[in-house]
Order: sequence, then structure tokens, then C-alpha cells
Amino acid sequence: MALLALAAGRLLGWGELASLGVAGLAVVVVGLLMTVGRTRYRVVLDLADHRVRIGQRAVGRVEVRNAARRRALPSQVDLPVGDRLVELSVPGLAPDAVHDDLFAVPTERRAVIVVGPVVSRRGDPLGLVQRRLRWTEPSELFVHPEVVALGGANAGLLRDLEGQSTRDLSDSDLNFHALRDYVAGDDRRYIHWRTTARRGKLMVKQFEDTRRTLTVVALANATGDYRDPDELELAVSVAASVAVQAIRDERDVEVLAGPGRLRTATPPLLLDDCSRLASSSAGAGFVL
Repeated sequence: MALLALAAGRLLGWGELASLGVAGLAVVVVGLLMTVGRTRYRVVLDLADHRVRIGQRAVGRVEVRNAARRRALPSQVDLPVGDRLVELSVPGLAPDAVHDDLFAVPTERRAVIVVGPVVSRRGDPLGLVQRRLRWTEPSELFVHPEVVALGGANAGLLRDLEGQSTRDLSDSDLNFHALRDYVAGDDRRYIHWRTTARRGKLMVKQFEDTRRTLTVVALANATGDYRDPDELELAVSVAASVAVQAIRDERDVEVLAGPGRLRTATPPLLLDDCSRLASSSAGAGFVL
């Protein structure tokens, strides 16, 4: 617009229009000069916790340090927090000076909230010219579903850390059943030498097969299976509570939800995957 005003003022002999073009070009030049030079910051993005429960307070800190040898001009820092954008003002900093800002993260709903990256903005006050620099990598904050402790889950149940015996016989297992005559091909490690010496012929051990209990929790994520989002949250909370209790009881457990299996090595990993679950029109539903 400045160039057009300057050209039209020259062609038409309209001094005011040409002056307006000169003023516009001057503003653009000044804006460019304000972005010259590289800002040297050391920026730290720190979350107090990377895993929180629904409703638990979650805060973070952005530390900006001037790593240059000269004073840094004031700038703006943008911090994406989920769907929101937090704008932080960084004042002019002397060499090696530090500026801290605290921010809060909303945790009303189960989710995985991406915090960051921290991006600095530097430009003219009119916003004609702007320079953006990225200083950190994004961090994930897991808002876990509500988990209810299921106390007394083992009352009256047999713990099967070494397996529960069955009536099926096996040549190698843990639960001893009886002795039988040696048959060609039997593993010699299971020969019972005392009985063999007493009876004068080879005798081998026979075992009962053992089985371990496997707890499977299946969670549908089809949109049509739930009346509203709150019902889905309740289903996720129930599934997470049952699975976490099974892990704490040292039972084998699998959780089938969404596109496949969730991680069940530890409760935090399971709850991290639960935080990512969402309903989908193409998701797996209940089949009766």
C-alpha cells in the first residue's frame, strides 16, 4: 500500500499521497530493524507433574534466561496448552538475567494435554513484521481417569502365582502327580533315582498341568454404545479400576480398548493409555 501510494502520488503530483507512502515505507523499515539480530535465550519448560488425576491441580513454569552479552529487548512468548494459547510477556533482560512465569493447566476432563513448545515473538508494535523462534519441545500431561480402589478383591480366591493345577497330565510341569514306568523318549531329568534304585527299573515323575488366571477387560469405544460423553467417562473409570486392581494383585491382565491392547506392565502406563481413549463412529462396539 505504501508503494502504491508513493507511485500514485508521484504520477498524479499529489504530495499528500506521496508523503503517506513515504511514511508507510518508513514504518515497514523500522519494523524490519526491530527484528534484526538473533535473540539468545535459554528457555526451560517445567511441569510439576506429568501425571495427574481428574481435578488435581496441575501447574508449570517457564524460565527465560538471557544468554547474550548485551541487554535483550522485551518480547512476547507464546505457550500452547492444549487448545488454548497462553501469552507471556518477557521484559527487557540484562545479561544472564532470568524471568519466570507460572501457568495452570485445566484438568477437569480426562485427556492427554500437549504443553508447548515455547515460541518467542519479536517485532514492531503495529504487528507488521514479526519473527518467531522455537525454544523447547512439547511436553505431554496425562490427566488420568478416576480410579476407585477395589479392596478385598482376593477374599475367598486362590492365589495362583505358580498356577492352578488341572486334571490334565503332563510330562513336565510344577505340580507333581505320580510316578510311572520309564518310556523311551522321556526326559531323563525327571527320572526319580531313589525309586528306580529300590524297584530296579527306571521310574519317571508325572505332573499335572497348571494354568494361570488371565483377566481380560474389554471396553467398547463406539459412539453409539454411549448416551453421552459422561457415560463413556464412567466406563473408562470402571475398566481402569478393575485393571489396576488386577495389576496390583499381581494377576495377568489384558485390557482391550480402542484400536488394540493397552499397556498393563504397571498402573501408570495403563492409565496413560486410558487417558488417550476416545469414542469413534468406527470404533469397536458391543456384540450380543
